Amino acid sequence: MSSNKSLLPEILPNCGMVAGATAAGISVEQFTAKFKAMFKKGPNWKGRCTLTALVGLLKELQVKTKLETVERCNLKNFVERQTGAGVGYILRTGGHFQFVRNGMVTDQFETMPVGQFHRNRKIVTHALRII
Repeated sequence: MSSNKSLLPEILPNCGMVAGATAAGISVEQFTAKFKAMFKKGPNWKGRCTLTALVGLLKELQVKTKLETVERCNLKNFVERQTGAGVGYILRTGGHFQFVRNGMVTDQFETMPVGQFHRNRKIVTHALRII
């Protein structure tokens, strides 16, 4: 288990920024700055984003993605049953984004195996595969 305290900028919630940055392979600060510029976010913006906005910025950063159909299941079951080795996903569970690869879940607070992740019983509503 590792803490992502260094990923926490002065804004929260930033789960979408952390997931997008991890998928793009850049720092959270770089991703956040690009997001703010692309979507004209002002100084009072608190870090919230939509899946559509994440896809837009990832496309701008030349990160290929594919929205996948999700049958109703929780995060733990999705990771164990539907993800492949080395393939990254941005998953949405309710209003929260996580990045998943190789059974490890990253959100704005920590990176850990899905079995130990504190929100692993949340229902996956959207799955964006990183190609």
